[in-house]
Amino acid sequence: MFLSQLKISSPILWLGVSFITGLIISSCSNLPAPLSNQQESNSDPLNNQQEEAESENKGTAGKEEEGKSLTNSKPSPNSVSQTLLSQNFPSVSDLPNSQIAPALEGHASRVELITFSPDGSLLASAEYQGIFIWDTKAREVRRILPGHQFSEYDTEPMPATSLAFSLDGTLLASSSWSQGGSPKKSIIIWNPKTGEEIRSLAGSVGCRNVIFSPDGGKLMSSCGKGIQIWNPKTGEQLSNFYPELPVEAIALHPQGKILATVDFNATGGQAGEESNAIKLWNLNPGGAQPLRTLKGHNRDINKIAFTQDGQFLVSGSFISGEEAEGSIKIWDWQQGKSIRTQGYDGESFSLSQDSKLIAGNFRGGILLDLKTGQKIDSPIAIPMQGGASALAFSPDGKILAWAGQPPTFPNPLIRLWSIGEPVAEENSLASAASNRANYMPMPLIDIWAEGLPIVAEPKAITISPLRIPTLNPAKQEEVSVEYPHASKAVVTITQTNLPDDSVLGLRYRVEFAPYGSQQKGKFWKVIWVGTQQQCQPGRGEQDWSSTSCS
Repeated sequence: MFLSQLKISSPILWLGVSFITGLIISSCSNLPAPLSNQQESNSDPLNNQQEEAESENKGTAGKEEEGKSLTNSKPSPNSVSQTLLSQNFPSVSDLPNSQIAPALEGHASRVELITFSPDGSLLASAEYQGIFIWDTKAREVRRILPGHQFSEYDTEPMPATSLAFSLDGTLLASSSWSQGGSPKKSIIIWNPKTGEEIRSLAGSVGCRNVIFSPDGGKLMSSCGKGIQIWNPKTGEQLSNFYPELPVEAIALHPQGKILATVDFNATGGQAGEESNAIKLWNLNPGGAQPLRTLKGHNRDINKIAFTQDGQFLVSGSFISGEEAEGSIKIWDWQQGKSIRTQGYDGESFSLSQDSKLIAGNFRGGILLDLKTGQKIDSPIAIPMQGGASALAFSPDGKILAWAGQPPTFPNPLIRLWSIGEPVAEENSLASAASNRANYMPMPLIDIWAEGLPIVAEPKAITISPLRIPTLNPAKQEEVSVEYPHASKAVVTITQTNLPDDSVLGLRYRVEFAPYGSQQKGKFWKVIWVGTQQQCQPGRGEQDWSSTSCS
C-alpha cells in the first residue's frame, strides 16, 4: 500500500557519503482558580466566549491581502549572515539500518502530535507553528493548517495539545493551551482536506484534550475548569461537569460510558491534587458520577488511553531530566488494580487497534506485547533513529508512524514502519523522496530561523535567502517553477559559471505545500530545501550531484 522495504548491504555505507557544501544562517536568531463542585449551566463562560470569538472572526475576515507574505520574519539578504558547512546530512537511504521505512519530510521543528484518520488515508501531525495533513499513500503534505495563536498576539503561534479525527474522517479537531497565555481559539474544528476552519469552541479558556465519541456524534474536551461535551457539527455545548480540579489528561472508553481523568499538575501535589492518580467516572445524561480512583504512579501522569477492546487502561508518567525515568502501567480498571509496570524513557506511547501491542520509547525496543511486556521483533532500528517525540498506530494495525529527529538528519521527520508483513507500495504513486534524489537536504530552521515563509507566489521568496555570498555573483542564474499537482509547488534555482576554483554550479530545490484554507486564496509554505552542485573540470563530479568538489 504505502511502505517500501529498502535493504542496505553495508552498515557503514553512510560513512562513504562525501561532505558537501551546505548553508547555515547564524543570525536572526493563569492557571485557573480552584474549582467549585457546583455545575454551571446557563452562565457557562465557554458559550459566552465562543460567541465573542465568532463575532470577532466576522469582523476581521477578508483582511488578508493576496500576495503578501504572512510571516513576520521575511528574510533579508542584508541582515542574514551565511557560512559554509563541512557537515553532510545523509538522505533516507544512507542511514545504516537493515530496513528503512519511508520518511515524511516537511517539519522544521519537533513533531509533538500525530494521529491517523479512521481509514488511514490521512495523517495529521502538529509542530509549534502549524498542523500538517499528509497523504499516506503519496507520502506528501497535502495541506498545512495555521493551527492556534495566542489571544494577546495575533501572529504568535501556540502549539496544539491534542488532535482527533471524527469517525468519518471529514473533521479534525485540535485544542491548545499554554501556561504562558490564553489561546485566541481553544478548540478549532477543521476540514482536513480543504483547510477550512469550520468553527471554534470554548473561547480562550484553554483546552488540554479533545476526543470524539465512538459514534462520532459528540466531541469531549477538557477546557478551563471542567469537562465539556459538544455537538461538533453545530458547536452547541450539550453538557458539562466540573471535577474538583482542572484536568491534565482524559481517555474515553470505546463504548463511551466511562471517562478517565488525571488532575492537572498545577500545585505540585498540594490543594488536593492527585496528578499521579487516575479518576474513573460513569457518564450519563445527567452528568458524571465518580466510579473509582486508580493509584500507583509516583510521578505526574501525562497520558492515558483505553485499549480498543475496553479491557485495559494504560497510563504513562514521565519527567524530563537526565536522572528521570518514567513508567507505564497497564490497569485492569474494572478491578481497580495494576497488572504490569513498564520502564519508560519517553513522553509518548500508542496502542494497537487489536489491543495486543504498545509502542513507546522502551529500552528493550519500541514494540512490546501489551500484557506481558515481551519485546516484539520488528525492522524498526531505534538506536540509529533516536527517541520518538510522537507515535501512532494506523487503524488497520499494519503501520506505526514514528516522529523524531535522527541525530544525522537536518530536520524532524515521520517514518512509516510496517508491523509484521511488509505492506506493498503502490507503484503508480510517485514518492516525494525519489524526486529529491541526488539532493542533500538542508536544515530549514537555520535558513529561516524565525519561521518559514508563507507566500502567494513561491518564486518570489526563495532566491535571496539561499544565495551564498562567497560564491556570488553567478554569471548565469535560472529560476523555474512547476506544480506537479494541486498540493505541491517546486522552485528550482540553478546558478552556473560561478567564480569559484572548485564549484562550477549550485542548484537548489525548494518545495512548498498549500497553507491555510482554499477559501482565503492560494498561499504556500516552504516544507523542504535541498542542494546539489557541479564541480569545475578536474575537481570532482561534472554532473549535478550531492558529492562535494575537491
